[in-house]
Amino acid sequence: MQKIIIHNFGPIKECEMDLAQFIVLTGAQAAGKSTIAKAIYYFSLVKELCFDFITGSKVKDAGKSKSDILGEFLLHTFYELFSDTLSKSVSCSLEYVYTENTKIQLYTEENDSTGFNLTINFSDNIVELVKRYDERDLSFWTVDKNSQQLNRELENIFDVHYKPLYIPAGRSVVTLMTDFMGELLLSSGGTRSRSAMQNLDYAIQRYIRTVLLLRKFFAEGTSNLLYKVRRAWGGSKMSLMKKFLLLSEKIIKGEYFYREGAEFLRVKKFDGETANVWINFASSGQQEILWVCNIMFYHLFHGDRVFIILEEPEAHLYPDSQKYISELIGLFVHAGNRATALTYWASSIICFTPTRYKALMSNVTKSWTKKKFCPTIIRGHFTSRTVLLKTQWKII
Repeated sequence: MQKIIIHNFGPIKECEMDLAQFIVLTGAQAAGKSTIAKAIYYFSLVKELCFDFITGSKVKDAGKSKSDILGEFLLHTFYELFSDTLSKSVSCSLEYVYTENTKIQLYTEENDSTGFNLTINFSDNIVELVKRYDERDLSFWTVDKNSQQLNRELENIFDVHYKPLYIPAGRSVVTLMTDFMGELLLSSGGTRSRSAMQNLDYAIQRYIRTVLLLRKFFAEGTSNLLYKVRRAWGGSKMSLMKKFLLLSEKIIKGEYFYREGAEFLRVKKFDGETANVWINFASSGQQEILWVCNIMFYHLFHGDRVFIILEEPEAHLYPDSQKYISELIGLFVHAGNRATALTYWASSIICFTPTRYKALMSNVTKSWTKKKFCPTIIRGHFTSRTVLLKTQWKII
């Protein structure tokens, strides 16, 4: 099992945890839930970043080793997630253990001119792989089998078989302003100069891109998508998708459509008739949870293996819907995916305790007992009440 170890990073004094299939992080505001979650997300991205580094244009610098250039490439994304402020403290370190032979460590070193520098170290097998492909030009990577071979090698080194997706809090704003934010993303043009969009961290930018890419998939709605593939799929896959869709509709209270640049929910009125509600007139709860359900539905539909990191799944939801979203995440994990959820609501935490969670999942799927993915609940608690708050984390 993979492991993350954090010392003196942001609000976190001490955190060491094994990364189970399903984790729930809980604690007060500013306890460091998002800091831990983004650190896990970052290290889960490293395989993908190494792929981009190896297959992209080669940066030549006579004064630097290949491992130094790779380190700078990886640190750039780290700073886009955290900036450089959290790591400017004595004895700050983050370590991620992928396998017995593969790990990455970030730690601070004191520097006379700048105070502290963040340094990255990674296992020799990572450096060796980068060196082996160093002389390959861009045309080599246009051949699919070469890219596929590299991806298999990276999967073997990192033992990472899930696509990481970070779903942040404050989703209702993104739901309302997706087109506007998309224009800002495009206007940044990939340059290093800061734009209004680049003030958002890396995880939020990727989330916005995900929403922009997936909208067209829902042109005909979710129920019509299932109707079209009902004969192509086996009974177990269709049963899973129907259960997911039923729970999703209980939470959203409608069905999402994206047509000709317009987004709306199709809802039932009090008289049993349906009506289309433009997304900007939907409730805050619908706007907040919509793309949580849509993203999970999309990846279940395509059979992808995904690791979702989800902030505040219960936000803006009534207690009944908080229970349903707990079941929905459980169903997603049960289908072979991973999840880490961040919450501070007592009702959500109760839903995720083993006894309650077993009861919830036994109602959702009879085969749940074959794959008992009870969430590991990890809570942060403050070690002091000074201005500089520090937390320690442990399983409850």
